[in-house]
Amino acid sequence: MLAMAAAAGNAQFFVEGSIGAQYWGQSSSFDGTATSQPSSHYLSISPLIGRRMNEKLALGVSASLVRRTERYMTLDSNTGEEVLYERKTPGWNLSIFDRYTLWDKKKFSILLESSFFFGANNAIEKRGVTTLSNQIRTSIGVQAFPLILYDLSDRFSIRFSVDFLRLDLYALIVNNKETGKKTKSAHFELNGQSTILYSLGGFRIGIIYHLKKSDK
Repeated sequence: MLAMAAAAGNAQFFVEGSIGAQYWGQSSSFDGTATSQPSSHYLSISPLIGRRMNEKLALGVSASLVRRTERYMTLDSNTGEEVLYERKTPGWNLSIFDRYTLWDKKKFSILLESSFFFGANNAIEKRGVTTLSNQIRTSIGVQAFPLILYDLSDRFSIRFSVDFLRLDLYALIVNNKETGKKTKSAHFELNGQSTILYSLGGFRIGIIYHLKKSDK
């Protein structure tokens, strides 16, 4: 996923917004006859507002809305015929964050962003007209990851982040609406390998616009 972000602000306040989108599908052919598979898509929208407390520290709040739908054809074990498999996972997230500047020299800056978050999504799986699973997943926890900023000019900066050294510590509650069963679990995750070397799945790039000229 490649997520583009834009930001504007004055010396104290700043606003950012990001959007990520994916669309994928495939087709196959046999004896010259082409067959298209159902398409899948992903969309995320994440507004953010913050305030610079001083040259090193900024605080703020952010939210995100996610919609993901996966579709493909699969065989029905009972009839042996192809049926549509569909998985939908709409979700949302709210967080309070801080950004701390670890290193700053001329055009480059390295920051650490950490946050406390709360979110939920509803995962629904269907095969044909049969519902296989319907779960509400609620999570609460903290996360931290590095950011890299590069000033293109007095007005524009570019922001990079990858899922490298990302730390996640959270509690997860899964409520199965089909069975009524509820499970709770705790998770600790530290990603020590950059996925940018293999795909763009963990890579995000943003463009920041400064309403006031940069003092750097």
